[in-house]
Amino acid sequence: MIFAVDGVRLSRKPSGVTYIAVSLIKQLAAERPDWIIYVILRSEIHPLLNGVFNEHNIEFVKRPLPLFNNIGLLWSLIKLNRVVAQLKPDYYLSPSTYLYPFFNRNQIKQITFVHDMVFKKWPDTMSIANRILTNLLFKYSIRRADLIWCNSHYTADELKNYYPDIASNKKIFIGAGLNVDFKEALAQRFQISSQVSSTKKPYLFFVGTLEPRKNIELLLDIFKHVAERYDLIIVGGSGWGNTSDAISTKLNSSGYPKDQVKILPKVDLQDLIGLYSNAYCYLTTSFNEGLGLPLLEAMSCGCPVIAAHNSAMIEVVEGAGITVKSWLIDDWLSALKDIEDNREALVIAGYERLEAFQWKIVVQEFIAFISQP
Repeated sequence: MIFAVDGVRLSRKPSGVTYIAVSLIKQLAAERPDWIIYVILRSEIHPLLNGVFNEHNIEFVKRPLPLFNNIGLLWSLIKLNRVVAQLKPDYYLSPSTYLYPFFNRNQIKQITFVHDMVFKKWPDTMSIANRILTNLLFKYSIRRADLIWCNSHYTADELKNYYPDIASNKKIFIGAGLNVDFKEALAQRFQISSQVSSTKKPYLFFVGTLEPRKNIELLLDIFKHVAERYDLIIVGGSGWGNTSDAISTKLNSSGYPKDQVKILPKVDLQDLIGLYSNAYCYLTTSFNEGLGLPLLEAMSCGCPVIAAHNSAMIEVVEGAGITVKSWLIDDWLSALKDIEDNREALVIAGYERLEAFQWKIVVQEFIAFISQP
């Protein structure tokens, strides 16, 4: 069996989609060492991913354009399609969802990975450019796909809701898990992060790009009410929109305890594990998540989770953490109190929930799924 994978995400600064692609590729290669996995690139993989791939049956195929190689859409339309046609794989997988026009199908079965339906559910929380591209290519991609891979039951249900005619005629596989690289790093010994040792109080923790969908302003409002007891650490770089400006305005408002808020654009993996492991809890007020990888990361580190009762966060957290069904600050403060009263039970429940989100199991089920007639 030969798989070809669009590896364009591996050349960019790693994001949630990147790490899903990494985990999927590595686990697929590990489960079927007799298969060949071609990863097609337009440039070198990002330095943060150096040394991540050591499976013997993964082959990188770098095919840049001689001109305008930095224009991803152009590369995908011209070079990616041509390379896939030359490799003649049994399956072609796009971890970034998009399947591009001019693709020479022949006998190649196409798989697209759908991470969320934010562009339909919360379009105002996306950049204009990303919204336009998604609207142009999403429907085309799922129509062309032979199989659609969704990261959660929530995402699959949303897909069926917005595109019932297409989804009803497609094979849909559901599954995702804790990133393989995170799991491997967690098994190693780590030192207490210097970021932890510099905090004076127990701290609340959040990881995510600073963009409108993450609803960071509510998180800051909640923190203001508990600043006497906790500090707040946020790990995440600036995304699109004016979220960073809004955060700065709130932090600099009169009476806000900004000295107790630490925002780190990025940390290395061992520091991230240390931050999760020593946090009082992981707290997210996000409007929508297709899966919510930081939720799984927190649980794997024994960090209790509080999340908004929406989207895929319900299936990931409910019963293994605390979900809050309103945006009222008092309800979030009550959830923080529940952590104090039930911490040990929530930590154990989080570990148990992780059993349903292991890439090894997910990929084994996927292989069985595509083996069906």
